[in-house]
Amino acid sequence: MVLLEPTVKRESSGQAGTAEIELQNVIEWLEEGVILFDAQDNVRAMNTRFEQIASLAPEESGEFKTLDGLIGRLKNNAAEPARFAERWREMARGIEGGVREELQMTYPAPRILERAARPVLDPSAACWDASRSTAT
Repeated sequence: MVLLEPTVKRESSGQAGTAEIELQNVIEWLEEGVILFDAQDNVRAMNTRFEQIASLAPEESGEFKTLDGLIGRLKNNAAEPARFAERWREMARGIEGGVREELQMTYPAPRILERAARPVLDPSAACWDASRSTAT
């Protein structure tokens, strides 16, 4: 899962739009599940692998506009729903360094997800959060 978060407003130029499209194309090819979200917790993008890991139907992915909406949908798949939701919110609020953790999921089948997150800086030094998940 990858979470991206700009803290400053981006210029609305054709170059910024092209870069975002290229980023979406790159994350789609990753084997890890990836989700991108901004500083206001708006879901910017998610790849097909994330949908599969999260047990989302393809038509569901466009329904989630905010991180809270996505957490609300996924938390009941976790062995400890409240802890799952709180940890994800903590990561989104302020990662100062990298974070790794394992999540025990119970639905649709018992499994462990490895979640890794870290801040990423864009060229203007604005902070973005990056996180990924893999199923084991």
